[in-house]
Amino acid sequence: VGHGGVVLHTQDGGRRWVRQFEGVAAARALLEQAQKRGTGVSEAQRLVAEGADKPFFDVHFFDARRGIVVGAYNLAFATEDGGQTWQPMGDRLDNPKSLHLYAVRARGNTVLIAGEQGLALRSDDGGKTFKRLATPYAGSYFTAELPADGGVILAGLRGNVWHSRDGSAWTNAGTAMPVSFTASVSAGPDVLLANQGGALFRLGAGGVEPLPTPPGAPVTALLPLQGNRLLVLGLRGASVLALGSKP
Repeated sequence: VGHGGVVLHTQDGGRRWVRQFEGVAAARALLEQAQKRGTGVSEAQRLVAEGADKPFFDVHFFDARRGIVVGAYNLAFATEDGGQTWQPMGDRLDNPKSLHLYAVRARGNTVLIAGEQGLALRSDDGGKTFKRLATPYAGSYFTAELPADGGVILAGLRGNVWHSRDGSAWTNAGTAMPVSFTASVSAGPDVLLANQGGALFRLGAGGVEPLPTPPGAPVTALLPLQGNRLLVLGLRGASVLALGSKP
């Protein structure tokens, strides 16, 4: 997913890609929804007039058929048929200012959406309804995780990382450096983080711990691989790092 509200899909490991959705269709779907409900029509008409200029930032699929994409200005769509059709779901979100939605994560029936200006939304029914979480930081959260302990992790602007076990009481996991975290991944019991400077970190009991990896370009996504390796995606493309043993 990315610029122009595009959603691309592959069934052969990335050899071929098919466009499933894009910004013009997204705007039209929002207009159709607004017209049926009789509210928000003028705003939806403005989105149609502006065209495909708003990006999607993240995607999550629960299984082969059910998925969610989120993006700029409260853009959020859900699919029940593997991406063949997408339905607006932004009206389920407590986001009256239409803040950007940067990350979506899920574990079981719990869904977490993180965005700008301290926005965090959680669903406990698989995304049917969402509740806004009161977070301790008013800056943007560019990434988020639902770790195995059942808690919530939010990370983003200026190296902020916050952890909560219940979504209400928060602990500052420590700012390793005032550089924004832009990517994260849950890898077994660990949560790994990457920042805009290309540095990698592990979130441990003592807070954010830097990993002994060479500096790189800004990171946009992480994916754990077999053999204690990590796929790192960023402005220089894709690279594979060996994480080595834990300290």
